[in-house]
Amino acid sequence: MFGHWLYGWLVDRFPYLYQKFIKTPFELKIEDKNYHLRIEKIHEKAREFIDKERLDYLIMGHTHEPVGDDGKLFDCGDMIDSLTYVVIEDGKPRLEQMP
Repeated sequence: MFGHWLYGWLVDRFPYLYQKFIKTPFELKIEDKNYHLRIEKIHEKAREFIDKERLDYLIMGHTHEPVGDDGKLFDCGDMIDSLTYVVIEDGKPRLEQMP
């Protein structure tokens, strides 16, 4: 319980220092064997939705796994773990990452 509180406090108060000197939350989650499988399933369902609805693209987020490589599905990840976001210019989205 205390670890969860401490983690929240560090991320809330000092997100950049926490990421620079400790681990990002993404690195902690990567140890969960089922984590990537769940995210892959979410992205698979999102791609099915894109095809079913015949969308040009879909922007979604907060899976902590940024995606933007296929031109249709853009998962912005999040601003704490991956420091990624989606920008739309001239009607075309692209995934960006903070330096």
